[in-house]
Amino acid sequence: MKHYPLIFGPHGGLVAGNGFIAHIVIRGRCLLEQTAKDFVSVFGVNPGAVAGDGADMGEAYRDLLENVKLNVLSIADEADDFDEFKALVEDFVYGTNRPYEALWQAAVAAVRAGEIDLEGVRREDADSAFWVKVEPVAFEDDQEASIQHRLLPTLNEPTGESFKLVA
Repeated sequence: MKHYPLIFGPHGGLVAGNGFIAHIVIRGRCLLEQTAKDFVSVFGVNPGAVAGDGADMGEAYRDLLENVKLNVLSIADEADDFDEFKALVEDFVYGTNRPYEALWQAAVAAVRAGEIDLEGVRREDADSAFWVKVEPVAFEDDQEASIQHRLLPTLNEPTGESFKLVA
């Protein structure tokens, strides 16, 4: 079974939580695994608590992003305020799946050795950083009073680049 080390993102959007709106952007690491001819899995390395699957890479990748989104929405629903939301999102993204990180590192070595490749997928340096940015959306003082009490946990559709093979 072949593993392919990938960087995904940046992906992000707006998140409304309990009394706040935040702009969030995530750039993460994942490991693609072709488990059968017509079945692909993508496992999060950072964030390590997510995965996706599908009939092809695109479908599995979209499923991974949907699971990232669902986790962020759940965090927004749990958090009492922006500071707690930011801390929980950072914990989520920087939480590493250690077993898949080891497979990811081995797959990076295989790509660098020329043993595996993903045709049509752009390459990027494996040492490039994964990260998350969580920033509050600011309002004018008079806007905040009228908007803040109506905020409910929701997330705009993610936007950004797709995944890249790393070496």
